[in-house]
Amino acid sequence: MSAMPATATNVRSSDPQLANAALLVAFLIVATAIHAAIVAAWANPLPYSDEWIAIIDDLQRRSAAGQLGFWHLFEPHNEHTMAPTRLLALVALWLNHGQFDNVPVAMLNSILYAAAMALPIALFFRHCSEPIRLFAVVLGIVALAPLEGEDLIFGFQNQYYFMIAGTVATLWIAATITRTSKRTLASFATLAFVTCVSMGSGFVAAALAALLCALRWRQEPQHRTALLRCIIVGSTITLLGIVLAAHAFTVMKHAGILGDRHIDFDVFRRVFSCLAWPYSVNAWLGVALSLPFFAFAARMLMLWRRAPFVRIDMLALGLGLWTGAQICALALDRHSEATSLASRYLPVILFWPAINVYALFRLSAEAALVVPSRWSRALPLLPLVAAAALVSNVAKLVPVSLAAVAVASQQHQMQAEHVARYVRLGDRDAIDHAGHMQVPYPNFAKLRALLDDPAVRSGLPANVRAPLALAPDANRQTPFVPFGAYLSVPRRDDLPGFGSFGETGNPTVGTFRSEPLVSEFPYVRIDLAGYLPDPGLSLQLECPPPAACDASDIRPAEYARESWQGIYARVPQARFRVAAEDRTPALWMAFSAPIEVGRLSVLTDAFVNRLRTGANVHVALLCGVVSLLLLIGLWRQSTARTTPSEFHP
Repeated sequence: MSAMPATATNVRSSDPQLANAALLVAFLIVATAIHAAIVAAWANPLPYSDEWIAIIDDLQRRSAAGQLGFWHLFEPHNEHTMAPTRLLALVALWLNHGQFDNVPVAMLNSILYAAAMALPIALFFRHCSEPIRLFAVVLGIVALAPLEGEDLIFGFQNQYYFMIAGTVATLWIAATITRTSKRTLASFATLAFVTCVSMGSGFVAAALAALLCALRWRQEPQHRTALLRCIIVGSTITLLGIVLAAHAFTVMKHAGILGDRHIDFDVFRRVFSCLAWPYSVNAWLGVALSLPFFAFAARMLMLWRRAPFVRIDMLALGLGLWTGAQICALALDRHSEATSLASRYLPVILFWPAINVYALFRLSAEAALVVPSRWSRALPLLPLVAAAALVSNVAKLVPVSLAAVAVASQQHQMQAEHVARYVRLGDRDAIDHAGHMQVPYPNFAKLRALLDDPAVRSGLPANVRAPLALAPDANRQTPFVPFGAYLSVPRRDDLPGFGSFGETGNPTVGTFRSEPLVSEFPYVRIDLAGYLPDPGLSLQLECPPPAACDASDIRPAEYARESWQGIYARVPQARFRVAAEDRTPALWMAFSAPIEVGRLSVLTDAFVNRLRTGANVHVALLCGVVSLLLLIGLWRQSTARTTPSEFHP
């Protein structure tokens, strides 16, 4: 007899691994699309807050100066070791020719988030029977909600997604492992290690995996060799994580940023307050709302010696304990409670109320087997009411989250303007006299020191980067003048350039050739004003003699007129020059000095602009694809042939 009643369902034997693939792909598409749309609308290339230290100072600066070593990936940032996040940032820097850009990583985070949340959804959907399978749908619905607020547009926050995915995978292997093969053990060790170094509390996954294997030890003597190996590996990685966390706290103490961390009765109040999220901030209500999981865990342990655990129940038990441990860490380390939970923690905290809903599904299914029939019909309503309450309370948080994103986006734009003035014009007041939220890092002295470092400047994003020094060829006379645009065009002192609108206005005609420029980047961005690409106007990047190359013609799709419009141009070779010609007395053109841009930034910006300009088409296409996938998934479910499960009593 099972420790819990029936949960597993076998679908048609033909292609069982893809039985629910359509429904899962639909979730992946929708979750990715929601997060990508938010990034496209509001993300900024500029580094923000902790990115200046963990990525710019620790990675980009060292990489540009040739000082980066392998172990720098594992250096603590505050109390966290975040090797996967840093490794991904390093790959993005390499793909972008050493230039930092927050937007590509934030866009990739939309895929990482969808994949991290799809993993538990897929496991619960595949290994639960009706009606408990409905829990996977509930989890999928709440996982679609963009709850992270301003952290949705920061590439740095993918550390949480790595930890979630790694934890689910590690716990699932611990709940199901039966083989002693080296490949299986290596997979478990790799996942547990990566999760351990994803965040400061990442080692909790390895500790709980060892606990799950220990619980299985007595029940499954035939698998004890495999379980023992996992216990040893999990315990070793747990010890490593504790050592890394202790080292991080020691570093923080020496740096004077450790703060006040102690255990008192108020810690327990904060813990129970977090357990009440998203329903309330009351600690006692948090205790009451947690009773389903406590009862579920107690029931499993009561039946521990009678029959083997159901594998999906072990995953639920591990996820509940893991989320509880994360909440305890927040209450102790961050002094967090439900009223002060930072939005970046919410994808992790979401699993606590979700697992309590799962516990209600499981307990009501078990109770229906023993209570009188007149009561058993009402029992399924309890988890359904809990699921509806969870969905509705999570949905209420979405407008608040999106409002926080919009405010953060405006702040980032202002911060980028201040940093650009400092970098391009040397205006110290842009940093020193700015307000706290008007600069991207609160330590003004540290921010200035980074911005003054040539290695850091070489990797700044295009929206704050200093342009190449554009000057006319000293051996040529040119009618193009500095700025050289119509009087109503906004003047940009931080981005100098030339134009053909001179003292006589439109009638000015002639050519412009710049002094040779040198760049190792594949693209430059040039801001245009005026009436290029009229046939009488032209702008090129060409090779200075005696070199010969295919010049890059700069031809925007439409006139910029009396405003500035940015356009990317391919650099023909490392040494090139800007060439312009005005052959018409009726029109004018103006252009800025080129700003170097990496290939990854150009591709991402093109994708973002396409999302913005073709939003209606993309939404319609998305709805059509998702509807088709849902229909396929529902049809496959309706035609699936169920057979008795190995876990039925």
